[in-house]
Amino acid sequence: MAHTITHDNNNSVDISLAAAPIQGADFGVIAILVPLATNTLGNPAVRTALYASSDDVSDAEGAGYISAGTAEMLNTIFGLPWAPSAVRLIRHDQDTQVSTVTFTAPTGDSDLTINGITVTYSSDGSPTADEHAAGLDAAIAAESDLSGVVTATAALGVLTVTAVEPGVVFTISCANDGETPAVATSTACEDGDDALDAAVAIADDFYGVATVLRTPLAIKNVAAWVESRRKLFCAQSADTDVVGTFPSELAILQTYEQTILVYHDSNSETAAETYLASRLVADPDLKSPGWRGAISGIEGYSAFTSSQKAAGLTNNVNLILPYGSESLFVHPGVNAKGRAVEEIVTKHWFSARIAERFARVDLEYAARMEKIPVTEKGAAILKAEVDALFAIGVRAGHFVEGQTFSEVVPVTSTMRDDREIAVTGKAQLAISGKTLSFTAAFGREPVIIVEE
Repeated sequence: MAHTITHDNNNSVDISLAAAPIQGADFGVIAILVPLATNTLGNPAVRTALYASSDDVSDAEGAGYISAGTAEMLNTIFGLPWAPSAVRLIRHDQDTQVSTVTFTAPTGDSDLTINGITVTYSSDGSPTADEHAAGLDAAIAAESDLSGVVTATAALGVLTVTAVEPGVVFTISCANDGETPAVATSTACEDGDDALDAAVAIADDFYGVATVLRTPLAIKNVAAWVESRRKLFCAQSADTDVVGTFPSELAILQTYEQTILVYHDSNSETAAETYLASRLVADPDLKSPGWRGAISGIEGYSAFTSSQKAAGLTNNVNLILPYGSESLFVHPGVNAKGRAVEEIVTKHWFSARIAERFARVDLEYAARMEKIPVTEKGAAILKAEVDALFAIGVRAGHFVEGQTFSEVVPVTSTMRDDREIAVTGKAQLAISGKTLSFTAAFGREPVIIVEE
């Protein structure tokens, strides 16, 4: 006898297709620092805002919340073959700082300190305000450590000090033997790290970072901020020295792991922002994308030489040149230190996911009113999570199949006192064949080390 009621519907499968490519929320979103003066991002003005489509961009531009240049950049990003799910804009006061020092009746010596560097003017027997202002002007010009930071002029007893670059703060103070000169800032700005600090206090949902400023001090400021966090910065420079004799002003970048440097001979092209978005669109849980690849939505170089190409590659600068059938291709896909960018992203992904997995296991045990024992048996529970993540990493292309290893760390008396268990292990990175080595301790964020 046939039955119309069966067990077939006991199991259900619910599938939906996302409007945008699937990606990890903490890796797929990039943040871009844009000028505060022309980007209110809302009414009233807000520090940061998230944009998810070209429709959002059109609405914001129509309302006057973003500039035409910002809208064009975002539309380029959302017009990529694989577009990110969202881009976060952060307002950055990118004015050029101007400060003044006013003398009235100075005597003796005047000491002016800018960013911790002090210059001195020693007066003659009958000093005037004009002499002190002019003397410090000359002293600033003669101080090589200030040549790339500020310029100065003097007139009518007033020393005017102006930043060389926009969006970069300098500190200033002045002391005189006979008076306290008045120090004032007529045009203020903020460093990029201050803008980023303010933004993450509101929403820390982004991984990639870029800034529309292309100047050395601004780039170094953001790079230093990123280096101490689990984030990735892509900077752009039109300085021909980056594809020549690498500029001393940017030398610090070549010690950083989390900064990528892209060369383009036009500062107005959004190569860095577009490149960053085009690579981070991939969900690292599903795919570890290569950081060498075609790029669209921007113009190529107006001129470029073979010697510049050779120097750029030597300097660990990413170049955008024709390759095969592609008119624009980014190569070699390295950070400013010369390491493949994939290694850095894999390191960050593995660290984040291990911490999440350990936290989930801990919460599951706590919900059952159970505890993970501080024994090697307890550590084996964590080892299972590491091995499961290894399997995901192999499937996604982070690691080489068959080249992963983990083991429980024997529990010592010190670990018992600290109620700590740990797992250690290694995995061979697919991009380079190098080894990712780690120790993941329960109750603490994992310590990840990428070895040569």
